[in-house]
Amino acid sequence: MISLMESEHKLSDYNFEFPKELIASRTAGKGKTRILHCPKDGGERHILKAPEIVDLFKPGDCLVVNNTKVIPARLYGHTLHGGEVETLLVQALIPAEDGSARYEAQVRPGKAFKIGRELDIAGVKTVVEDIKEDGARVLRFAVTPVELEAVMNREGHVPLPPYIDRPDDESDKLAYQTIFAKYSGAVAAPTASLHFSEEMLDALKAKGEPFRISLSKTLPSTRCMANITSSPRKMPKSSTRPSAKVAEW
Repeated sequence: MISLMESEHKLSDYNFEFPKELIASRTAGKGKTRILHCPKDGGERHILKAPEIVDLFKPGDCLVVNNTKVIPARLYGHTLHGGEVETLLVQALIPAEDGSARYEAQVRPGKAFKIGRELDIAGVKTVVEDIKEDGARVLRFAVTPVELEAVMNREGHVPLPPYIDRPDDESDKLAYQTIFAKYSGAVAAPTASLHFSEEMLDALKAKGEPFRISLSKTLPSTRCMANITSSPRKMPKSSTRPSAKVAEW
């Protein structure tokens, strides 16, 4: 018998019909969502209102949260001939010797991002330094990392999940930011954390439990880009490394 690990699976094996009219284009708001509770003991499943999550915590439980802040990492620009291009900055790299910001990025169309090619990204002169094995580009911007962050905050777009069929707007910069967000770098929100509101956090504090661990881990860009391979084994691996620390209430 061929084991599950040995057999060849395709991402399409996990496809299922999901009516578009059931996909919310906007979040209900922190503390106003609903979540499916699946007990580990196999008990009956329930749909809970977000504040009811607090009641599930017991003495000695540990709450692990992701404290990365979503950045408006999607930038638009054009080639020197006027063709429109798009970039999704996914990983900050060591700056160039002259202090220029460098980023690993997903791009489209790929043909516009050949090595050595110069482009205008959000008004900033940008050069393609390298093409990685998974197709990502290494881009060098003619500004410092601090200056590029200002450009992203001014011109950048929140990379919405591909199943949300609408353009992003200013409200998304808050809607897709969790209450735990502290350190910039994520290109996608840690979805589960979006259920939590400040009021829910206060309720947990009032209970005196649980203790909290903050995890700094940027989420992979595959959350915001269309799949480029049919095999789960060939999906690009995230190069980010998490760090954790215990945080006081």
